[in-house]
Amino acid sequence: MQCGENLSKLIHFFGIASPLDVVWSHATNSKVKLERALAPGSRAMILEADVSWGSCGNLKEACIMAHPPMKTSDLTFSDFCRRICKHNRSVEPYRRVGAKFDFKDARCVVPCLELLRELAGTEENVGWPVFLNADVWTGPGGNPPQITPVCIYAHG
Repeated sequence: MQCGENLSKLIHFFGIASPLDVVWSHATNSKVKLERALAPGSRAMILEADVSWGSCGNLKEACIMAHPPMKTSDLTFSDFCRRICKHNRSVEPYRRVGAKFDFKDARCVVPCLELLRELAGTEENVGWPVFLNADVWTGPGGNPPQITPVCIYAHG
């Protein structure tokens, strides 16, 4: 899919005039912040959250919503996504949301993509905008990236 096509779908999904009209909820990494972003009266359209490897409740190793150096959270990636699905099924179209996931640990990428595939089912569409991002280069803080960039070549 081309960038222009993605922008058209985003504009259509939210019923906005421009991608510049998107309202973001940043660092939506806890149950409280998630519920606040989904609450009546919230204008949030895209929920930005960080995906890390750590613990959540009884789970000692899981994909969690947390920004390093945090290694604990009260919210797993699975619960985050399932809550968005539930929310989007129960609200008016103008209140639906999407998500931008910032992957902070390579161990999270495959299980999270598998969950998104499961949620998409045979439609191959989760029903809401999903943006995927990973830190693959050294950023302005000078910290080395936690995820090694990978090039995938299709033969055909």
